[in-house]
Amino acid sequence: MKAIFSLLALFAFAEPANAIFELRANVTYHSINPGSLNDYLAGGDLGDEADFEEINSMYTIGGDGIFTLPFVPIGVGARYEWIGIPDQESEDIEFSFSTSRLSLLVNYRILDMFFFLGPIATLGLYHSLEFKVDGESGGIDFDLEVDSYRATSYSLGIEGGVSLGLFLVGAEVGYMHWSFEGLKDGDSHLTNDDAFKEIDLSGLYGKLLVGLSF
Repeated sequence: MKAIFSLLALFAFAEPANAIFELRANVTYHSINPGSLNDYLAGGDLGDEADFEEINSMYTIGGDGIFTLPFVPIGVGARYEWIGIPDQESEDIEFSFSTSRLSLLVNYRILDMFFFLGPIATLGLYHSLEFKVDGESGGIDFDLEVDSYRATSYSLGIEGGVSLGLFLVGAEVGYMHWSFEGLKDGDSHLTNDDAFKEIDLSGLYGKLLVGLSF
């Protein structure tokens, strides 16, 4: 019992961590509702026989590199995230989708001792998108691949966790806006009636992270 009280006292009076650099890996669950994408996959433009599963969530894997500014609890760095939704096939039509983003990251530590806690935000700087539909339905041959788009993304959240010497473990929750607009294939259109033009992956997210602090 005495050892437990001694450990709690150590944490209570610990000096700020003052890590200069953090390198972190993360995995994220996103709750999304890309309505126009799901409508597209459910039939219509792909033919009445095509019926892909609705997409209402996704997982990303990624990493952060964060430098802490001298004398202030503000960190500045970069975050990379990649999404790959499992390929789907329906009535001789195959759909594949993956995307990634590289973003500027800024965080602020309200607490930064044994425990760390504070707001975190990102702003997308670079986005990639792979969107393919291959196959045939209703006498129509689909050979579509997006090669032109406009993308925007940002996120606002709260992160917290514990620092165990060089190691840290934590979590982050928040909201992310992530959208692609003006989708075009090589023929400057995506569907026969040019109806499908955007993919909105915005929604709430929860992130688990592990890393090293120096």
